[in-house]
Amino acid sequence: MELLQKTDVRLADQHRYTGWGYYANENFIPHGAGKNFYEGYYAFGNFINGVIDGPAIISHDYYMNTVQFKNNRGNGWGLCINRGTLAEFGYYENSQLKVDLTDYALWYYTKMQQAQRNENMLNLYTYKDTHQVSELLVGYKGNEFNVFMGFRFMLDGSVWLGNTDTHRLDGNLIHFCSNGTIECGEFSNGNLVEPMDIQDLIDNYYGTCNIDDDLFMGLNISSRNNTLREKYRNIEPIKVNFNYFAYNKGQKDNSKGEYSMQYKVMEVDLKANGDFKKIIEETWNINEHSIVTPYGTLLIEDAIFVEDGPLVGVQLSVSGIMHLDKLNSSQRKQEIATFALMRQPNNVWVWVYAFDKYGNPVVNFCGYDNLDNGLAELVSRLKRIYK
Repeated sequence: MELLQKTDVRLADQHRYTGWGYYANENFIPHGAGKNFYEGYYAFGNFINGVIDGPAIISHDYYMNTVQFKNNRGNGWGLCINRGTLAEFGYYENSQLKVDLTDYALWYYTKMQQAQRNENMLNLYTYKDTHQVSELLVGYKGNEFNVFMGFRFMLDGSVWLGNTDTHRLDGNLIHFCSNGTIECGEFSNGNLVEPMDIQDLIDNYYGTCNIDDDLFMGLNISSRNNTLREKYRNIEPIKVNFNYFAYNKGQKDNSKGEYSMQYKVMEVDLKANGDFKKIIEETWNINEHSIVTPYGTLLIEDAIFVEDGPLVGVQLSVSGIMHLDKLNSSQRKQEIATFALMRQPNNVWVWVYAFDKYGNPVVNFCGYDNLDNGLAELVSRLKRIYK
């Protein structure tokens, strides 16, 4: 097949694409480095025969996921940056965070932010012969004044974290290997020459003095640095030769006992017209039978599942009252008959739409679920009852 580089070409599914690919049956097939524009978001990274495969970014307005993809789904090491903050890092399975190792990365992302480099944080490198992505850098390229900084997603499925003077993998780094193990220490051209504990590695980036016994803690600079360093003092040690892809840290066993999805609400649209306003974050508990909110409890009576289209999720027939006057004195209590929980594919946000018995929109909410027992698990459990 002949690889061609195209700009803003229309694909068979009507999406627009810029990047490398080939023609088959008069249709252009993404293959290699490229950018595919979907409704409400875009994918930027490596494509194989039309699907995302390898390091890639899924970018929305306020957040982005960077993950090692396999067959259009995030399956491997990845991260999520939400409104400029590192929200997740770890092992993803089917585009959901399965093993949360954010602590192993947050200390370094904070260090990157301290650098205050006003530069492009997304850099893509490709192989000249195949035009596939060799590396996707979430961070900063080096130059004569600054070092390379960031998370380097490689085509082999691994991720490198840390600073290097050149593009070579030399220095004090963490290597999240493609087989699920993690190496930490001093590297020379990608080879581990001196293993280190993660606390020793952090000391090399932040300094070693401890707030409690530093004779110079009265100096402002030392005090600030020490305070930040101490935030990461209790990070769990990295296990040597341990397969983190099979790790169950932070997961819950839902096979027994009561299930509950925790929905973290951050914004509300009281007029149901798309004008969302921030509120103090609150937690709702949702299970197969009820929706417990600070404004009242709704009982679930039936469910319709939405699995195709720009939004997927579940539309619930409910009964109950929401006391919206608790949000705004001008509001009043409303009887709710339909309650929908929806999200875009590959989107961290979950939207809630509430309607009255006549189908009129009453109120909307925006927030996020707990990944282990979130919307996907709720839908799965509801299907056992209503489908």
